Amino acid sequence: KILRDIEAIYSRWAWYQKSGEYHLLNCSRLIVPRNLPAPVVLDATAKQQILWSLLEDRAEIISTPAGVRSYKNVRLHVTTAKGVGKTSAKEAMPLRLPRILSNLERYQQKPSKVLLITHKSVEHLAMNYKPDLEEYHVAHWGAVDGRNDWRHCNKAVITTLPYRGATYGYNMFFALQGLQDTEWFKNPIWKDILNVRDFIESKQIATDVIQGINRIACR
Repeated sequence: KILRDIEAIYSRWAWYQKSGEYHLLNCSRLIVPRNLPAPVVLDATAKQQILWSLLEDRAEIISTPAGVRSYKNVRLHVTTAKGVGKTSAKEAMPLRLPRILSNLERYQQKPSKVLLITHKSVEHLAMNYKPDLEEYHVAHWGAVDGRNDWRHCNKAVITTLPYRGATYGYNMFFALQGLQDTEWFKNPIWKDILNVRDFIESKQIATDVIQGINRIACR
């Protein structure tokens, strides 16, 4: 596997980054052939997903027709907290989980069927609890998109955020727009977006969160 990865990097461009104590060589490519007959992609999060915009004239975005299901019956409860990344969650979640589950038990207005989404590294902690709820399910980022396993649940609890890191935004951009020069890293502008790397990352987080919420009966 290591030799295969080295060969893949040497066969095309790569860019270097130091992340903590690690030295990284990154490369990316679009695996969908350019001459592929145009597929139809049904993407419930297309408005948040910058992928389609980066494809430019290779993608035609169709507006959502009138009369489709909406989110008007959804109520969002949002709080701000530190320690929602993968590394920080290991320290924060043992203290945070009891409070989250206690509030769910205390304020449920109807039988609660809960899907709790967190990072894989702390999923086992959440699964150890047996809260006083009608149903309690736990899932982790990377294993929720598009699944219907929890379509009967009526509450989704997002406990962490799936940050992808700086390399994700750059690699996404290069795969779709081509490799940029060294100066571009200092000022990663694309069209009217002043920092396209951060923009890609924030859009991807929004996409992942919406995908998580969509796993329950919310529309």
